[in-house]
Amino acid sequence: IGSTTFAIFIKKMIEYFIHSTLFLGTVYLIYQLMLKNTKAFQFNRIFLLTTFLLTLILPLIEFEIQANDELGLPLGESTNFFKDKQKAIENQKTVEVVDTSHSPLLSFQNIYLLGLLLLSARFIFRLFNLIQLINKKGTKKNGLVFISTKEETVFSFFNYIFIPKKDIESTIPAELIEHEKVHAIQLHSLDLIISELASIIAWINPFVWMMKRSIEQNHEFIADDKVGKEKEAYCSILLNSSKGKQLPMSSGFSYQSLKKRIKMIYRNKPSKQKIMKKVSIALTITIIAVVFSSFQNIHLIKPYTVIIDAGHGGKDKGAISETVYEADLSLLYAQLISKKLEAKGIKVIQLRENDQFIELNERVRLANQYNADLLLSLHLNYIPPSQFPNKKGMELYISNKYIQGSDTNYRYKKIMNLASVLNQNYEGELKVLPAPFTILRESNCASALIELGFISNEEEKAKLVSQDYQDELSTLIAESIVNS
Repeated sequence: IGSTTFAIFIKKMIEYFIHSTLFLGTVYLIYQLMLKNTKAFQFNRIFLLTTFLLTLILPLIEFEIQANDELGLPLGESTNFFKDKQKAIENQKTVEVVDTSHSPLLSFQNIYLLGLLLLSARFIFRLFNLIQLINKKGTKKNGLVFISTKEETVFSFFNYIFIPKKDIESTIPAELIEHEKVHAIQLHSLDLIISELASIIAWINPFVWMMKRSIEQNHEFIADDKVGKEKEAYCSILLNSSKGKQLPMSSGFSYQSLKKRIKMIYRNKPSKQKIMKKVSIALTITIIAVVFSSFQNIHLIKPYTVIIDAGHGGKDKGAISETVYEADLSLLYAQLISKKLEAKGIKVIQLRENDQFIELNERVRLANQYNADLLLSLHLNYIPPSQFPNKKGMELYISNKYIQGSDTNYRYKKIMNLASVLNQNYEGELKVLPAPFTILRESNCASALIELGFISNEEEKAKLVSQDYQDELSTLIAESIVNS
């Protein structure tokens, strides 16, 4: 049933990752070129975290503007399509209602979900390890908790500072402890948790990992800047202590980017004027990128539009069974279905709203004036009872041209999805058949012709004219359109 919905979801998912990758790549480039070496570390922290989250959230937001596409609908003269109908019945060939839910795009979804699952499991495992350490007995000093561990280096997680068991606080350089205090007091662990969660959700985006590393590196720059006032002595401590690893998701005396950190320590701080100039340029470019990204998500949308064509009319009564006229009954069902669709917020255009005769080619011309999403032509079936006394059920006709290239024909997929939803809830037999009907062949949108039942079958005719069944069937068709 949900093949079309599934395909749309995967398409949206791919579009999101492409969009967020381009946006995040732009922001990352701005940071690397304009801000990384400014030594405006606190601003960089805000910039990195804010833009990181914005680039992941903004592509998810779509701004929709409702379009008003009202058109006048002139009505014309008409014709009968019995010849086309008879030809289709003579050459009818049942089309199987195919479940197209097994799409190649499923592999993309599965790969993404597998990565999401593995990274989520890793996050939970790491968090569990940190919680285990936190639960150990520690020493409280000035709002911080010092805990000895088996790890090889000093690191922190929120206000918890972990010290190697083989050392004691008095033998560890004071700069290392002060370094971790900066991480703890400034809540760098919160940034790490947020960036870790973001990288799990958008793991397929390569710039997510680059931004995450930049956030971690900037934390080290901040702590170094606060503690390393005596540059040579502090850098000597960095070099002498360059061993061991802290637990993931914690802030630590990181050595992985040691060369970059030492260079940053010795870099002269630019004047405030130069910093402000670079910050202003970076912010301007970022704002332009954000605005541009937002405009990419503004869609001028029109209401979902369905054209309902009540077959026959006027001098063309269609099939006749005693006092039951196809033209009258198809118009009644068209009106009921239209009301139910409009109640769901769908725009409905009825090609005829009363007993009037409209040429077949004129119906097509009128229908094509609208950029509709679906055209549904309603009819009642009739076969001489002497030949087929038990013939009953619903028939849905689809254009012959849809069958060709059906794998890529979106109109075919839309109608087959409608047929699949309809078939699931229809109690009788539903056949899907190809046909050369003009109304199907010449229309610009996805089109189907539905024979609602056989008025040549006395039992089915009695149902078709009953109010309860009319309400039931019209509801079923309207709901199938909404859900397909």
